[in-house]
Amino acid sequence: MALNRELIDAYLDRILIFEGSLEPDTLALRRLLSEIESDTHLDKTDQAFVRGYLGYQFPKTFSQVDCEAEFRFVLGREPQSQLALHYLGYQCFDCGKYFEALESFNRIEPEYCQIWSRIKIDELIVCCYLHLQELREAEKLLIPLLRQSEEVETIDYPYPIELLRTLIVWHIDFSAVIGEAAWQRILELLNIVFRKHALPRVLQEELSKLSR
Repeated sequence: MALNRELIDAYLDRILIFEGSLEPDTLALRRLLSEIESDTHLDKTDQAFVRGYLGYQFPKTFSQVDCEAEFRFVLGREPQSQLALHYLGYQCFDCGKYFEALESFNRIEPEYCQIWSRIKIDELIVCCYLHLQELREAEKLLIPLLRQSEEVETIDYPYPIELLRTLIVWHIDFSAVIGEAAWQRILELLNIVFRKHALPRVLQEELSKLSR
């Protein structure tokens, strides 16, 4: 059974209000979860997704929620749910389960994503390959990704936070495997992307670590 996207989107819009707060109202969030779990218009699959989403966005408030299990429950009932695959991938990536994250990300259909989301997912796929030490596969995907990132409008470009952090961890091994010329080309493309999108100083400082 397909997720009830109309109702789920309505709840996600309400959750979005809390996401912008540095100190979200814990009691209000818990009341919202209770409302979701008692909403008879949502079936168990819908409730599992929204519960997992709440747990993913507010892990301190909902530490008891097993987000991965909730998203997998959804996929058990709707194996091609792009929404569940999306957030299962994020959850697994954040927990260091890179093989599982890669499985989820690779099942997401390109037409499902807007440009911003597609670039972010492709960046996380590269990160997964780097963490899994599949360095040639990471190289094969990274250069086209950076070229695409250079071409998109700034409004469609996500901050490459995870990509930078992962490259900082693995850049010595990565450059040794792919060779100095290929590594310098990657650095050149990264610098072009950073200039094009005028990324903030804190990310510029992270980028500089790759040249040391």
